[in-house]
Amino acid sequence: MDGDRAVHAASLLRDVAPTDDMRFSFPLAADGEVAVCAERLPWDSKFFGYGVARLHGVFPLNGYRPDADYTPAIDALTALARSRGVRYLFAVADSRDLPTNRALTSRGFSLLETRLYYHRTVRNYAHPRRFRCRLATAADLPCLTALARSVDNPFDRFNADPFIAKSDIVRLMETWIRASLVEGFADATVIPDASNPGALITVKYHKDKAATWDMSIAQMVLAMASPRPGNGFVGVLSEVVYHLKELGFDHVACSTQITNRSAIRAGEHLGFKCGKSEYVFRLLL
Repeated sequence: MDGDRAVHAASLLRDVAPTDDMRFSFPLAADGEVAVCAERLPWDSKFFGYGVARLHGVFPLNGYRPDADYTPAIDALTALARSRGVRYLFAVADSRDLPTNRALTSRGFSLLETRLYYHRTVRNYAHPRRFRCRLATAADLPCLTALARSVDNPFDRFNADPFIAKSDIVRLMETWIRASLVEGFADATVIPDASNPGALITVKYHKDKAATWDMSIAQMVLAMASPRPGNGFVGVLSEVVYHLKELGFDHVACSTQITNRSAIRAGEHLGFKCGKSEYVFRLLL
């Protein structure tokens, strides 16, 4: 929709520190000019101890052609990344973007994750039962960081990458949970109402984008569940939707991996529908 394209464009064109800005235009001999939108990620680079950058996309400025050759633009990006001290370059590409996907694989990028985006309306949500859940607080940090240490999702882009140490992945999950609860990284974190919760979901309200979207759309950002039986994940997912319904939201969206069957079953059981898919690649420089 037009609103979503506007939000995406604003994110791509926002101000970025010159040292991190890796956006440029590149003329292709046969296919016109493309805009390469990438940036070095300072927080990620500091956290992992090596330069991390993300390619947001390659966008044709003279019309899309599915048989276009973007490899020269990708070569220019990798050269720029090396000059900026980037060690880890990852890319997120729509699965329908054939020229970008071909160029990345031909230049040695490894596929880490096939990601699916799910969504559903909130206003008409109803479930035969309610679940005892609550909003987490800073007092829940010890049990939720313990939960993060017990979770092993082999399919997300971090766990799927043998280059990233398992200790760094656990440290990252713990950092995200702490930031969600006490640093405003999330607007809400929903957990089972128990002393030892087996699941959590964090939510961003995105109220600043509602006017552009012409509807209110919340995003479930971080979801995890203990491997133990009866972890309560389905109940948390249902109560997140009820929480948003009570706040008057129109829609909710989230992503998971095509291989994460348990998450997909839970979402589809509650009426979530698949909207789009994308690939996540990485290249070590």
